This record gives sequence, C-alpha cells and structure tokens, in this order.
Amino acid sequence: MILIPRAVPSEILSRLDIVSSNPVMWWVGQFATYVLRPTPETERIERKAKANRRPRDFQKNITTIGIHVRGTDKLDSEAKSYPLEEYFKQVEIHLAIKERIEGFPITAHIFLATDEPKVIQEAGKLEQKYNGTWIIWANESAAKEASTSFSRFESGIMGILIDVLVLADCEFVVCTFSSNICRLVAELKEVEVDKQGEVVSLDSSYHFIPFAYVPS
Repeated sequence: MILIPRAVPSEILSRLDIVSSNPVMWWVGQFATYVLRPTPETERIERKAKANRRPRDFQKNITTIGIHVRGTDKLDSEAKSYPLEEYFKQVEIHLAIKERIEGFPITAHIFLATDEPKVIQEAGKLEQKYNGTWIIWANESAAKEASTSFSRFESGIMGILIDVLVLADCEFVVCTFSSNICRLVAELKEVEVDKQGEVVSLDSSYHFIPFAYVPS
C-alpha cells in the first residue's frame, strides 16, 4: 500500500485556500499532527526541554527561533552541508526585519537541534559575538545519541521527537527541506496557523515524498 496524503480531497481543496497558502503542506500536517499527538510522557519531556526558554507570551522583546542542522545523516548522498554561519545569517535578517517592525531591540532565544555535537560547540563560540542578544540552547544528549547508532533506540527516537516538537513551537525556523525533520516541522507549524513563511530552507523548496507501507 502506498500512502500519499498529499492527495487533498477535492471536497475541501477549494476552501483550504482561505486558511492556508500551501494546502498540500496543511493536509500532510493533519496526518503528522495526529500521529505525533502528545502523551503524558512526551509532554513531560518537552516541558523539561523548554525549561531554558523564557515564556514568549509574557515578554514582547524576546523571540524564539529554531535552527536544525543536519550533520551526519546521508549528507554525502542526499544533501549539501551548510556552515552554521549560513543559518545565523537568516536569523540576522529575520531579527532585523522584526526589530524594524516592532521598533525596539529583540533578544533571540535560539533552540539548536542537530545530530552533530560539534555544531553545538561551534554555536557556543559564535554566540559570544552577539553580546547577550542571542541565547542559544540545545538538547545535547539528543545530539550525541542522534550522531550514533543509538538514534535507532527508544531514547534516540524520543530525543528526535522532542527536537521536532520544540522546533515546531518556535516563531521562526531555519533548516533544510532536504531533511525529513525540517519538512515535518513545517507541516506541524502549518496546521496550527498558516506559518509557512516562518520556516526558511537553505536548500530545496518544500516537497512531500510518499512512502510504501507493506503490512507484515
């Protein structure tokens, strides 16, 4: 059986233009949201992962930004590696626009998700140049597990799931659509509100890849 959720039902397609600029992304996001519906355990771990972030609803001068850097998975065969500075450049552009609109300086709380621990170390060094206006935090244990065979174990899968949920909750995300993680984050954000413009990809445009399911 081939699962192709991008086949949006004709009965609702014409009405989707009212709520979404990308009906396909919205439709796929409905499936993803249902599959990833929270459990008490995932909610507990997600709250713990977000503990380093100040509540965005109570302080208007703080914005939450997510960065997903694909470091080890299939880079040689499927995707190009981008330096961290390229991700930061998009963050700088976003903050400059937001500060011009708001009329006051913005502090960025940046969640960095990656499967390469060295990227987190590099981000810590780059953070210093922003003089406290950028606060970078990461799920370091998830990065270490994702960079090894442990990513296939339960703890590794849970770490990836939490990264996805935290990224989807950020106001602005920079990633690469060649990554399944990045596309999943965009789909989850699209369901909540039409936030497609708040996900910036450094490489390809959004696309859905159907997959085959063979019952055992």
